[in-house]
Amino acid sequence: MFTGNHDDAQHMLRATSAGSVVTDEYGITRAEIIPRTNGYPAIEKALALAPAGVLDKERPAFGAWWERLHHQTAPGTRRSVTLAA
Repeated sequence: MFTGNHDDAQHMLRATSAGSVVTDEYGITRAEIIPRTNGYPAIEKALALAPAGVLDKERPAFGAWWERLHHQTAPGTRRSVTLAA
């Protein structure tokens, strides 16, 4: 995590990202690390600039869903997995 003024934070984000860095229509700057795909289940990873002290907005069930997604059995095994939003 980096804490500093906005210009320094943008510079740090651009310097440390491996993917593209974009600022959306809301002024939020993001660096794609793993780009979003069209298929499901999908994994994406991005770094974003946010004001210091912003509360985490992760929903209570996110951790359990994340673990299920990352510990699925290989295709062709008999265990079935269902993901729902």
